[in-house]
Amino acid sequence: MLRDLGNMIASQVTIAPQTIGSTGNSSVNGYGIDRKGYESAVFVFTNSEAKKITTLPTAITVTCTVEDSADDSTYAAVSGYSEAHNITNTYTQTEIEVADLKPLKRYVRGKMAYAQDGGSGDLIVVAATVVLGSPQNYPV
Repeated sequence: MLRDLGNMIASQVTIAPQTIGSTGNSSVNGYGIDRKGYESAVFVFTNSEAKKITTLPTAITVTCTVEDSADDSTYAAVSGYSEAHNITNTYTQTEIEVADLKPLKRYVRGKMAYAQDGGSGDLIVVAATVVLGSPQNYPV
């Protein structure tokens, strides 16, 4: 059996590209992903620079978090899988590796939260993908 990369991973969008910020939403919850049959994952969070700035903030921070759920309804943050970064250029990517999914509940998702220090009118574009790996059965 050929075990190329395509037979060892499955990628799914958890946060479709969208804007957050001055539109009234300071965070976005991703879609739940059924991780059954996979033992590891990498969450890839991306965001673009701020747009439509009315008054320049001193800092814009994005916090990327991995959450899990037993029923794909009620989610909670998974301890140790959160990372915050400041937007300092036009594009930022944050990867959070979950080397062992077994302690997590069946469904996982990404969450991105936005905070600014001063300023007004900011919008950023966010998105996230989950790459599931280490399948229990090959090929997937």
